[in-house]
Amino acid sequence: MRGQHPNGNGFTLLEVAVTLVIAGVLFACGAVELRMLRTDFNLQFAADRLAADIRSVQQRALGEKTPDYYIDFYTHIDTYRVKKWDTPFSRVITEVRLPQGVDLYSTNFQDNRLVINAKGLPPRGGTITLKSRETGRLKYVIVASITGRVRVSDRPPESWEES
Repeated sequence: MRGQHPNGNGFTLLEVAVTLVIAGVLFACGAVELRMLRTDFNLQFAADRLAADIRSVQQRALGEKTPDYYIDFYTHIDTYRVKKWDTPFSRVITEVRLPQGVDLYSTNFQDNRLVINAKGLPPRGGTITLKSRETGRLKYVIVASITGRVRVSDRPPESWEES
């Protein structure tokens, strides 16, 4: 018979080589897909964490009935800091550096600062945009002006004009 060893057991070198090539191709495809999944996960995680931190600041301000809480966004170093005014200086409560591969792309808050009043609401709404360096995908953390509602979206707020 063709392709069999004299003792009838085992595989030919060609069969082993073809199997290894197929396994290698499948592994390479899976590795690329896995990296994309990880990138998407990091972007979603960063957006959810930011939304949770904003909600936490709102609750603190409401609970303490103080307008002293705010969040500064540093787009050049992909970091934000939750702060509280303690006369005469401000104190950093939390500093968060975004996961690797996620950019703090932009905010439309004045001076990149989200201020929360004593009712747990921002004086005006706004949006923080996060961007994946790998895929270019965007996530929007949207803070509503009147209600203070915080949400994460794949789309910019409806109030943004199309450019």
